[in-house]
Amino acid sequence: LLVSEFAPNGNLQSKLHEKLPSSPSLSWPNRFKILLGTAKGLAHLHHSFRPPIIHYNIKPSNILLDENFNPKISDFGLARLLTKLDKHVMSNRFQSALGYVAPELACQSLRVNEKCDVYGFGVMILELVTGRRPVEYGEDNVLILNDHVRVLLEHGNVLECVDPSLMNEFPEDEVLPVLKLAMVCTSQIPSSRPTMAEVVQILQVIKTPVPQRMEVF
Repeated sequence: LLVSEFAPNGNLQSKLHEKLPSSPSLSWPNRFKILLGTAKGLAHLHHSFRPPIIHYNIKPSNILLDENFNPKISDFGLARLLTKLDKHVMSNRFQSALGYVAPELACQSLRVNEKCDVYGFGVMILELVTGRRPVEYGEDNVLILNDHVRVLLEHGNVLECVDPSLMNEFPEDEVLPVLKLAMVCTSQIPSSRPTMAEVVQILQVIKTPVPQRMEVF
């Protein structure tokens, strides 16, 4: 029996993709708080245990929100100590996590580590910034959020990436570095992704006033 803390604000999935039209949108400060809090939680799992604890299923429906929108990572059904990886069980569960699964897991590679959580976190960054799902199906096409944002950034269309429900109420100087972080986290090459400890440091720097901000990227 697993007893978890009550989450008055439900989960992140409901706040991003299942809210009523009359419900207020998540503010940028709350979105950033959710990102930083989740990053700290994952960094704790990855760096405070040996072997590290890997969640394997980071996505908005597994991020619970308390009354102050502090995030709580839930659903450790896929979590395994790295030395006890069960490829068959995991490959079956990944079918329900389309869009969040790191390439090395989708192809059932045995060479997996904490970087698969970093990938899922990167996808979650994109969802929080854009308000869109990781995979969207149209009548004639499929939109992959990661690829869509990458193209927009390559053409300098940063603000087109931002969730319209924010109504331009966000600090523009934070959006680009956050999106750049998402791109690095979702690299197809696991070794090119940062560790979650590095992600925490980068997010803390992004939140620092611009005059005091070091060069991160």
